Amino acid sequence: MPFISFLTASAGVVGEPLALVSSAGTTFPGLVQYVLSRMKSEAKTLVVAGTGLAGVLWVVMAVLQLSGLPFVGTFLAIEALSGASLFGWMLLMESMSRTARGTTLARYQIYTYLGGLGATLFAGVVVGPQLSLMRYFFAGAGVMYLVNAWVVSRDDARVEAAPGAGKASPRLRRFLGINSLFVFVWSLAWPLFPIAQVDIFNMSETEVAIIAVIGGLSSVMLQRAIGKVADKRRRLVMFTGRFTLACFPLVYALASSVYEIYMVNIISGFTNSTGIAYTSYLFENSVDKRKGIGLYNLANALAAAAGSSFSGLVYVAFSGGDAVAVLRTMLIAVAGARIAVSFLYLTLKEGEGGAVSGGGKAAEAKGDPD
Repeated sequence: MPFISFLTASAGVVGEPLALVSSAGTTFPGLVQYVLSRMKSEAKTLVVAGTGLAGVLWVVMAVLQLSGLPFVGTFLAIEALSGASLFGWMLLMESMSRTARGTTLARYQIYTYLGGLGATLFAGVVVGPQLSLMRYFFAGAGVMYLVNAWVVSRDDARVEAAPGAGKASPRLRRFLGINSLFVFVWSLAWPLFPIAQVDIFNMSETEVAIIAVIGGLSSVMLQRAIGKVADKRRRLVMFTGRFTLACFPLVYALASSVYEIYMVNIISGFTNSTGIAYTSYLFENSVDKRKGIGLYNLANALAAAAGSSFSGLVYVAFSGGDAVAVLRTMLIAVAGARIAVSFLYLTLKEGEGGAVSGGGKAAEAKGDPD
């Protein structure tokens, strides 16, 4: 749902609350997935329960005021439940992708993007500047979540795994360290984007939807090609995927109209598709996949929460004068940090690394802001 941060910023919310909302898609699923990695659970049960309960809460969102603590709290609970569902999907996909990680994960991501494109564009066009109409789409999303949970419950796919155990190897610790540092600098821009959409470009829901759809369509077009490359040149794909993420804060800082943002978001098809490489690297370098997934998501969650919160606090502290100038300066600084940290991915080693050993039987995803 690409509209929640925009709705929050449109209501005049900035600082820590906006930072919490904008990083929720990484922070809360990551924390939940780490807890689940320490517990015995079955993958399909996680998918059905997480999706079904999230569906109920989307319906609840439809009757709440579109701002304030109850709205934000319900949204954060939805993200946490979605994390449980995503963890179940990751366990299922790890089992199904062992012969060709990049290609299989790309196929899964294509269906994920296709499922959301039409709904996102339709919602954005219908709502436009009338933000109160979003409640009807929240209710519709809830119904679709519930239907999806029912469909999955009838499938016979199962992956059971014991709680993860063992210690992370130096190779996994290095990967987690580099990735966490990048997620920190990546998330610095997340609370700044919706502020820029409202205060600099005066966007409507339709324009926010168009941005999301452009990125989704380009992702569908590139997923399979990037998946094949990731199977052969994983480290290069990881580096270029992170390096090109610098384009997004730069365009928000320097663009004169929303049309320039549209053009640059074609690149998000590439950056979204490279997410396959990070998941694939994690799978290939973890003996205990469940423990590896849990550690990876915990590290991302903490880094995203820290980066987004830090950025939100800095903006509030310095935006008392020329808020737009402060916003543009911060976005340019974030772009530079993304470029610098992306080079660290070139130092990672390829191949099987036994990243987590011992413990359980071997058993990304959801998009974050650019």
